[in-house]
Amino acid sequence: MRNFRKYYRRPIRDEVNKMTGMSIFDELTEVKLEIFIPPSHLTALRQTLADLGAGRVGNYDSCCAVSEVRGYWRPLPGSSPYQGEVGQLETGAECKVEINCPVGLVRQALAAIRTLHPYEEPFINIIPLVNQRFKD
Repeated sequence: MRNFRKYYRRPIRDEVNKMTGMSIFDELTEVKLEIFIPPSHLTALRQTLADLGAGRVGNYDSCCAVSEVRGYWRPLPGSSPYQGEVGQLETGAECKVEINCPVGLVRQALAAIRTLHPYEEPFINIIPLVNQRFKD
């Protein structure tokens, strides 16, 4: 433990750009939304996010990636599962949707996703993107 500080690296949120005095999160302009949704709701999700302005890449819109995945979950007491029984481990086909979203639209996108998503607790990851730091 004595040498812990020697190898310890501050969390990324504490990293500050020496030239601007800002952290990389202050410079953040875009995130990737990763959404798990039943295949039956995929088209509505893609259209809704495109209509909001998510999924724009240069002179293209409606850009996203969709992967078929198998999800696993166990509804706990007090839940109202879309699929399955409380207390039973469940599995089912899902789609993982990955789409870039401007930071300014994230709250709108999340509200829209929650409105159309059938799950009581939609599984959504918000992943910071630092692509703008590497543009010419």
